[in-house]
Order: sequence, then C-alpha cells, then structure tokens
Amino acid sequence: MCDVAWLGDRFAFMATGSDTWWYSEISDAANETGLDFATAESAPDPNVACAVLNDELIIFGSQSVEFWQVTSSATGPFAPVEGKGYQRGCIARDTVQFADNAIFWVGDDLVIYRAGSVPQRISSSSIEDKIRQCADPTTLTAIVVQFEGHEIYVLNVPGVGSYAYDISRIGVQAQAYGDSYERGEWQEWQSAGFDTFRGQVAQMVSGVVYVGDMTTADLWIMQVGAYADAGGPLKRQASAFIKIEEGTPRCLNIVVHGVVGQGNATGAGANPTVEMRFSDDQGRTFTGWKAASLGKMGAYRTRAFWQRLGLLRAPGRLVQVRCSDPVNVVFSHLELNAARPAY
Repeated sequence: MCDVAWLGDRFAFMATGSDTWWYSEISDAANETGLDFATAESAPDPNVACAVLNDELIIFGSQSVEFWQVTSSATGPFAPVEGKGYQRGCIARDTVQFADNAIFWVGDDLVIYRAGSVPQRISSSSIEDKIRQCADPTTLTAIVVQFEGHEIYVLNVPGVGSYAYDISRIGVQAQAYGDSYERGEWQEWQSAGFDTFRGQVAQMVSGVVYVGDMTTADLWIMQVGAYADAGGPLKRQASAFIKIEEGTPRCLNIVVHGVVGQGNATGAGANPTVEMRFSDDQGRTFTGWKAASLGKMGAYRTRAFWQRLGLLRAPGRLVQVRCSDPVNVVFSHLELNAARPAY
C-alpha cells in the first residue's frame, strides 16, 4: 500500500505498483472483504498518492490524476467523476499537500501544480531547474505551514535545497504562463548546517505550528519573535537586480529600505547590521560582504547605505543583502543613487 485516504466513512487504500485501489466497510478500516476494490481507469499507470478535496477522492497515478465521488450504492460506493481528470501524473507521493482549499503536487514532468479545472503551474523556470538537479525526484517531499497569516508550501529537494511558495503573496500575472490566476512568490529556505530546511512534517494545532525535525525526534514551534532556527542562527537574505541597458553610469550609493531601529536593549542584536555584496557578472563572482547599521532601538531615521560602488555596466548588477542578528528584519526595496536626506 502506498497511500490511504478517508471519505464517506470509508478508508481508501492505494495498491503499490498497480492502478487498483481498495476500500473498507463503513467506519471499519480493518474490514475489507477482498471484493471491495476499484481500478483507476483513465490510464494504466500505477498509483502514487491519494487525497481528498471537496468531498472527492483524488487518485494520483504516475501519468494521470482521477477524481472519484461517493455514491449511494452499497456495492459500488465510489464512482469516477465524468469528464474530470488530468493527463498529468505525480512524481512523488510526499509532495501532495493541501493548502488554500486546493491540492498541490509535483507532476511527472517535474513541474509544481495546483489543482483547478486544469492543472495550474505554480513553479517558475528556476524552481523547475532545481528539481531537475535532484538525483532521484521520487524522494521529493513537501510540507505546508501557516505563519503570520501566510500559507506556505515548502518543497524539499534532497541534495539541492528547500523552496517555499507563499500562496498568500500574489504577484505575477499568470497570463504570461498560460494560467487563469496570479502566481505567488518563491523563497529559498535553508537551515544552518543543512542543504535544505530541516522541517520534514508540520501541523497546526490550536493556532500553533509544530514542525518535526528531519534528522532528530525533536518537535519545534514556529513562533513570532523567535529569531533562531533549531538553536542555530536565522539568516535572512534577499536579492535584487539593477538592470543597465547601455553606458556606464556611476553607482554613487545603494540604500536598502525596510524596518530599522529595532535593535535589542542589550546583548546580541543591540546594534544590528545588514550586509551587502554585489556581482557584475550575473552571480558568477561577488565582492566581499560590507556591513551597514540597521539602527539601535528607537533609531528610526537610520539609513542602511553603501557609497562609492564604482561603475555599472550592461546587463546590470546583482545585489544581495543579509542579516543574521536576532531582531525583526524586513527588506522592502533598494534605492540607487539616493539623494542625501534633509535632516
């Protein structure tokens, strides 16, 4: 058995290596007569996973996705939903997750989808390139966490990294990708000492998000105001690209805008800093990190900036900023060649 779901007071068991699946008697997981089975019909592909959405059973095969509904028949309690299904499979069972009243999964083409009237692509080309770097895509896993009002689908790509899709941050018009909705934003998550985010499973209980560690039996809590990751430093990093069409304009200064004046009263983070580095060859090489102050407690007029940064050349400059101090950090945007403030 590769997966199990519960719908209509019955358990549905997906047979491994087959398109056959079995269902139990009502409210009795151990009671299966041997004749209580059905077959995924749209393609002769083996079962990979299953899920329940809107009172429908979704069966993910290696090359197709089918939807089944509950019937009133005692001999055939489930039936396929006519005209509903995808000619698109699932590469890894543990990527199937529920969030935002929808189901998300990684398809057999290594694209991340959201269930809709048709499979809706949510991954970007760069995320799909990361997935292709995985030696065995069947080992991909995903979790969903809810934090500060955001639902986040976190995909772990073994040996490559973890990539978090913020479903609440709608930004890019999806018409450019042939979809019928707007896409959210992607971030990279990484725990100190790991290639990926160390969270393997997650569950919200009474408003508290619990995350299970992938390497230990520890259970962690995602908590507002905690600026550490399993006891290690919590580094926040962002990137921006300054596009140059032609010429060699001077980079007199770069200012990073965001939250300032949030230093702690004493100890670590009393005088927090943000570091900046840049690359003029599209990320192949970088300068060293240079620090600027984010302001002590109450220093709300602080401006984090760097001066005399040479000439800019086409196609542009990639800028990265980061902070590892245990304080609230929000990076809003960069400003190039900002005027000196009046105060």
